Amino acid sequence: MPLSRLLYALAAAVKQFTDTLAKTGISAAAPLPGQRLELDGPEDARIDQRLQNAAQFLKLLLVILPDAITPLYNHIKHCGDVKYGVHTVCRIGHKFAKCSGQYFANVTLKFNLKLGGNNQLHNLPGNTYIYRDSPVPSIGGEFDLIQGHESSIT
Repeated sequence: MPLSRLLYALAAAVKQFTDTLAKTGISAAAPLPGQRLELDGPEDARIDQRLQNAAQFLKLLLVILPDAITPLYNHIKHCGDVKYGVHTVCRIGHKFAKCSGQYFANVTLKFNLKLGGNNQLHNLPGNTYIYRDSPVPSIGGEFDLIQGHESSIT
């Protein structure tokens, strides 16, 4: 796909994603126009510069990656979330551009959490559950994901 067509598709996808945020009750300002950054490698110093600048004005930054490039993802997450204090949500361009409703719903959950929202509420007063008097098992799990190690389920 030609670059101009891809950039147009991504801009349309960001607009549709913003609409999904609004439909789910997440208040977000209109997105700023996307900025394309050509890199010399996954630890290019321009990533630091862009994220440092973004942290001065933004609370959350959607980063659309060209592909699943782990060193690039790790560098963006470290610079944004750890070094400069701006939340980042990284997505892969060709997946994001498909505008799948389920995909956008999952990304919306990430946005909600990073903006301080709560994606699950337990034991609310007056809550009644349809399975309270029926033999439906309720299964929960807690996952600890540690980079470079096996996941543990408790």
